[in-house]
Order: sequence, then structure tokens, then C-alpha cells
Amino acid sequence: MREEILRACFGLFARWGIRRVGVEEIVAGAEVSSGDFHSWVGSKENAAEAYLQHLYLLWAGAFEAAVAVRGEGPEALLGLFDAVEALCGNEGTGRASLVHVLAEFGPDDPLGRAAIGLSALLRSEIARLAHDAGLARSGEFAADCHLLLAGCILSRAHGSLRAVEDARGIAQALITAHLKAQTLHP
Repeated sequence: MREEILRACFGLFARWGIRRVGVEEIVAGAEVSSGDFHSWVGSKENAAEAYLQHLYLLWAGAFEAAVAVRGEGPEALLGLFDAVEALCGNEGTGRASLVHVLAEFGPDDPLGRAAIGLSALLRSEIARLAHDAGLARSGEFAADCHLLLAGCILSRAHGSLRAVEDARGIAQALITAHLKAQTLHP
């Protein structure tokens, strides 16, 4: 029952943001009693923490899969933006990202700090993917790409229909620059 309740929470949090969703909406969405919610999940804060873990696993898995679909080599890293396109939706209305949680809560809130920590783990995943794809300075690439991904996600949320396409083009230039620097300074 806990998974069903959390699934309802995740859908509501993704659509409306964590702050705007109350326990009443969660109980109604999960079709459980308030007592069941508190027995199985404990509190909205516990549900929000589980949601952040869910987001991390969702994005890490999507990045891994999208890069794998593109094949091998540095160009496969453009798959990161395929993942953004898939997870943010065709209309850019998807709010299911750590970037959105950080924007909602800020860096001083415990949930904002948790989003920052999990976002750093995603950046490490990007560095690993970049290393596996053959980029020598994978940490530097991951930092640059992470910034580009966050901007792309926010631009999509603000309605930019070209955000992913534009970010993918910038990422291509970023990959080219890293490959050139790798050749000049091995």
C-alpha cells in the first residue's frame, strides 16, 4: 500500500509542486484514509523525501538509457538531452525534476539542500558517462553539461519549444571543445 500512496504523491508533486499539495489531496488521489496515509507514509515530509529519491533514480536511469541508445563515443552524450525531452514532455509541462524542487524550496530549506545533494550525484553520473564515452576531463564536462541541462529544464518549464534542441546544439559544441582540448592537452 505504501507504494500506491507514494505513486499518488509523486504524480501530484510532479504536477503541482510539493508545497501546493496537501495531505488531503494525497489521501484523495491515493484513495486511502488519512489514517492509512499516516500509517504507511508517516507525513508529507516523508513523502517528499521519497519523491526526491524517486526523481534521482528516474533521471539517473533515463540518462543511462538515453546515452546507451545513442551508442558509443562522446556523441552518445547527446542522449542526455533526449532524456530531458522524454521526461519534460512534449509541451514542457513536466515538473518532475530536482531543478524544480530546488527552485520551489531554495537552498536553505532541507528539501532544497537534499535536491542539491542528489543533483550533485546526478552530475557524478554524467561524469561517469562522459568518462565511459571517452572524454578525459569528464568532471569538467559534467559540470558544464549539468549547468546546460538545468537551464534546458527550466526553459522547457517556461514554455520554450526550442530549449532541448538549442541545448543539444550547445552540448555538441561542448563535446567538440572538450575533444579538441583533449587532443591539444592530453
